[in-house]
Parts: sequence; structure tokens; C-alpha cells
Amino acid sequence: MPNKKALADPRILLKQPALPQIVACKAVFQGTATEDQQRRFVAWLIHEVCAFGENHAYFGEDAALKTYLALGRRRVAEILQTYVETPIERFKDGEKSEQVR
Repeated sequence: MPNKKALADPRILLKQPALPQIVACKAVFQGTATEDQQRRFVAWLIHEVCAFGENHAYFGEDAALKTYLALGRRRVAEILQTYVETPIERFKDGEKSEQVR
């Protein structure tokens, strides 16, 4: 069982995902996900967990720490988004993939 105090930390707090996201996450982990569940999971991971496209600059108390955490999340989102958007041919036959933004 996760530590409830750790989950209440505002720097890592995420809103409770909807049941379809939880089901999709479990199905991806178990290797039984449908195409829709796979898409739902990746979209949730990029946009909710990693906060792709959101403001990542904070001010005030603990601003530097909050900004660094947010920028780390954004970097993961950028990498995942690039892999999702890049045609698979760019990864085949030893060709270099596109530079991650």
C-alpha cells in the first residue's frame, strides 16, 4: 500500500485517473491491452502524468524544486511524444531517428 503522506505531496500529486485509464494501465502491464487501451494509456501517460504542454515554471516557495520536477516530467513527455509521432521507418535499417525536441 502506498504511503498516503507521499501521495499528498503537491509536487507529485496527480488527479485520480478515471476507471478506464486504470483498466488500460493494468492491461498494458499484463500484455492484454486492446488497441484502444494502448492508445488511452499512452495518451494518459504523456498528457496527465508527464503534463505535456502545460506550464512548467513556478515561482515562490520551492520554485526551483517544483520547476525541476516539472521539467523532468516534460522531458519524458517530449521523448514519448516524439516516438509516437515518428514514422517507424525512421527506426529501421540502421537509419538515425529524428532528433528529440
